[in-house]
Amino acid sequence: MGKLFGTNGIRGIFSEDLTLEFISDIISSIATHFKKGSILVGYDGRDSSPLIAKVVCSTLNYCGLDCKLAGLVPTPALEYATKALGYSGGIMITASHNPLQYSRKDELIIEDIYFNKKWIKNPKKFGKTQTESRVIRTYLDGIKSKINASKIKSKKLKVALDLGNGAQAVAAPNLCKELGCTVFLINEKIDGKFPGRGS
Repeated sequence: MGKLFGTNGIRGIFSEDLTLEFISDIISSIATHFKKGSILVGYDGRDSSPLIAKVVCSTLNYCGLDCKLAGLVPTPALEYATKALGYSGGIMITASHNPLQYSRKDELIIEDIYFNKKWIKNPKKFGKTQTESRVIRTYLDGIKSKINASKIKSKKLKVALDLGNGAQAVAAPNLCKELGCTVFLINEKIDGKFPGRGS
């Protein structure tokens, strides 16, 4: 039996390894494993990510699971918000290095469902997709709850951020500003082609 999950989730080139059919089948397997929603879905700034997110959400709904689309968010923000906001699980569409989303045991179960096509069939009702707008705020508040914000503010720091045209552009500058920092941005425009530097 082949192995789908590597050290950082399932990887491949969109439209070659990661076809729409494969994405639908693996999400059906994940939905079968989760059994219930709501599932939080987010994505990075790559050009293909919004399209993949539509397939992910539609497949979850077809399997009877509700999901909420966070949109473009950093991977750690989605991971943190999934737990903090009480979701049954989270799916992050990204090519960046990310923490393990499932335990190795869960991965083996999902792979078994995938290879044996033991998906949810004919759910009693289809799921719904809604939006989730609290992810970034939850993430920033979570970070600030772990640090001495007033001490940082008192230092009146000047901070340069090279955001690498990535998803942290929607979070990191705001965090620094909320901590009273003067912020200088480099490569802050989100662009899936990463024109500023390598991702």
